Amino acid sequence: MIVLRKQTQYFILGKVGAPGAGAANQVRSATVNAAVNQGLQAFGDLTGSFGPELVNVYIGSSRRCLVTLSNQVNVNNSIGNMGFQVRGASLIDASVPRSTYLSARTSSNGTIASVSITTLLTAADGLNMGFNTFTTKYRVLNNGEPGDPAGTGAQFQARIITVQPF
Repeated sequence: MIVLRKQTQYFILGKVGAPGAGAANQVRSATVNAAVNQGLQAFGDLTGSFGPELVNVYIGSSRRCLVTLSNQVNVNNSIGNMGFQVRGASLIDASVPRSTYLSARTSSNGTIASVSITTLLTAADGLNMGFNTFTTKYRVLNNGEPGDPAGTGAQFQARIITVQPF
């Protein structure tokens, strides 16, 4: 608290914090731990295991936020991506540049990795002020080379999305 005096008048100000200190209260995160093996040619939902998803994330007048994705993925002669779409006040589709990515050419047990990406979304990307829903979407490409065994898809688990509005 701060007490101010101007001549004979006293003023009591409430809690004082750093500029933007309330922004930390806006951070939202969701996790899904189910492991799902999938083959998808375009970004979409995993069969039997939706999300994770963050509903009613408020984007303020700055029209900016950080989106962090992370997951464990196991690929075998395939490419696995976890991206996100935004719906509500904004309409932003999942895309490769804003997705986690793992590619591996193997013929035995595959390649397992933990991958993550942080993306700054702004008004230039189509992010609008208001309530938005952020939903993870997935893409798997079986990329076997001639003579290689066909890819078996990708298995996603420990899937997390975090949104930090500014």
